[in-house]
Amino acid sequence: IHDIADKAKDAARLITLARVTNPKAIEVLRSDDMKQFLANLDMAVVALQGIIEAFAIDRKTVIERVHTVEGYEEAADTFKQHLLVALFEKSQGGIDPLTMILVRDFLFCADDVADRSEDASDVAIVLVAKGYG
Repeated sequence: IHDIADKAKDAARLITLARVTNPKAIEVLRSDDMKQFLANLDMAVVALQGIIEAFAIDRKTVIERVHTVEGYEEAADTFKQHLLVALFEKSQGGIDPLTMILVRDFLFCADDVADRSEDASDVAIVLVAKGYG
């Protein structure tokens, strides 16, 4: 959980380091893919909370909710890939290299939120295998 919070904070810090003024970079940041990417990050974390609550229910529910987290993480990866493609395509039209690197690094750092959520869900599988839940 601490790693998830750290990655979210790091991503927020990255995107606020410099004011992004390039219209093509702003277009990527305001795109539907970005909205979906961020929504899947959020849903992965919320679903992780659901795993913790599922331990009070039963093992089957824990495992189902682990798969939910994994689904959100995979969806976030897909949207991240779309965003990277869009960013690199738009960079051909004039996004300065520093802005491109900043946005790219933001995407990777933000994606770590979903990755860490999936890592935590993997721990839940281990706990179920050891007889908890």
